[in-house]
Amino acid sequence: MRRQASIVVALVAAALVPFALGSKEAEASTHPTLRFGSRGSAVVTLQHDLAKKGFSPGAADGIFGSHTLAAVKAFQAAHHLAVDGIVGPITWSALESSGGGGGGGGGSHPGSGPLPHWLEPIMEKACMAAHVPVSWAKSHGLYEILAHESSFMPTAKNPTSTAYGLFQFLDSTWATVGGHKTSDAYLQCVYGLKYIHSRYGDPTKAWAFWEAHHWY
Repeated sequence: MRRQASIVVALVAAALVPFALGSKEAEASTHPTLRFGSRGSAVVTLQHDLAKKGFSPGAADGIFGSHTLAAVKAFQAAHHLAVDGIVGPITWSALESSGGGGGGGGGSHPGSGPLPHWLEPIMEKACMAAHVPVSWAKSHGLYEILAHESSFMPTAKNPTSTAYGLFQFLDSTWATVGGHKTSDAYLQCVYGLKYIHSRYGDPTKAWAFWEAHHWY
């Protein structure tokens, strides 16, 4: 009798497995994969989720544009995901499971500061070359700008403009700080710091402007 009961239990459990898997697949399918150019209610949901986590995508207009792309990449970088700007199952899962933040709405988002280990010594050296305080390398404002603009990637490209690099300089911006377009992280930092100093005075003011206008 015990053996028969065990067999019955095993058969019932096996029969239920497809239903459990189907339930998980159905749950996953409720979130479509989104990328730059996507539109619709799912994008609105994404924009609201990003804002709640402290990564401001701008207006929740249902359009996956450059601001939403920057917010997605910043979120992915902060949560150690592949920074590709594509919102698939892994990014959706992180959005639903991670704690709330502050960031784009006025505070700091999860993991804000310091800069990535590889970038901090480069930035400190660049501060000296740009004749600005070395403390800028550890400033919250600078971290936020780089996280939102390029996710700390020297080769980051904006698909809708000529913006490129850590500080997302336009082709017309490089010469204004005595530089030239380059993929060299150190030179980008020197040029970016000079730009922030000449235009805003310091990273805190530059970030405040970015928060208000979603560009700087």
